[in-house]
Amino acid sequence: MDAKDNRSAANQGESTEAWIARSPNGSWGLALVPEEKAWSWADSNPSIAAAWPGRPECGNGPAMPAQRQWLSSRTALFLLVGDDLQRLARTTDGQPVLAGEGRSLAVSLSHTPGMGAAAAQGKTGLQRVGVDIECCSDRQARVLARISQEDEVRLVMEAAGLEMGAGLLWVIKEAC
Repeated sequence: MDAKDNRSAANQGESTEAWIARSPNGSWGLALVPEEKAWSWADSNPSIAAAWPGRPECGNGPAMPAQRQWLSSRTALFLLVGDDLQRLARTTDGQPVLAGEGRSLAVSLSHTPGMGAAAAQGKTGLQRVGVDIECCSDRQARVLARISQEDEVRLVMEAAGLEMGAGLLWVIKEAC
């Protein structure tokens, strides 16, 4: 994995603009964008702003938290693929895809308070890809028995421990 990108470098004392990782052969990529940085990217990239109908004029205005989170995931996708986000569509089974001009990229978008994420893959044809980002909470541990089988819980708890296991299993299930 090549995680080096000029947008991910931050000087000491500065916040990071984005974290970007790509496979060495370019077949997949993952980007994370802090919510507060999404506004500056959108202001300087018309493709991002155009993907948000009814966008408030500035990031400090009346935008609702869900709108800011939505923008952070679309900004992450823009940083990965650099394409016109107006091409973002859904397949017949509801999966997001960036389609057009003879190629398709499978994409996945996720956001949580403070952060947005995007994953993309499609160098070898359209396949599914999944990403999920969550804040850790007690809710994940409380619903674990309803969303998982015993062997799944045991395997993840052995690998990640009690503190991280419930959250890890949650994001795996959400991304798939």
